[in-house]
Amino acid sequence: MSNKFSSSDIVAQFPIVPADMPKIATATTRPSYTSIIKFQKVINSQALAIPINDSTLGHLALVISAIEYISVNNNVAFVEPVSPGANPVHANRATNYQIAETNRVFQVNTQTLQVYQNTRTLLRTMIINSVPDKYISTLKHRITQYSNTTPLQLLTHLTDTSA
Repeated sequence: MSNKFSSSDIVAQFPIVPADMPKIATATTRPSYTSIIKFQKVINSQALAIPINDSTLGHLALVISAIEYISVNNNVAFVEPVSPGANPVHANRATNYQIAETNRVFQVNTQTLQVYQNTRTLLRTMIINSVPDKYISTLKHRITQYSNTTPLQLLTHLTDTSA
């Protein structure tokens, strides 16, 4: 996994600058099957470009369905990173080597989660910026806006409601 995990470092790894993402819809053009497919291809390449663990598929699971992901990943499901907690937990009477290894694993897990969360936010933002709010506003929460909405939820909604 890359040592880069800030949002700007992630953006630098995208093959397409977020500002150059295709539009799904505009103020005068509704989302269409064609515009969504075109956007999906580009967002897939963005997600693929950000490595996670040992997968060659990067963060693709954030923008395609679990069934699609499993089908392109040799029947292996994506496992979403979880928080390793605030601090490493060492075994009672751990040796210096065990403490060092626990610290290393904690650091890797923390970084993996951070990259995942930043990538999810960036992909979600690219989707939101590609379509007028009126086409996705049913997913918007009055307090949290789109913070708890996944990129896949946005894409699925657009696909399900497009003309």
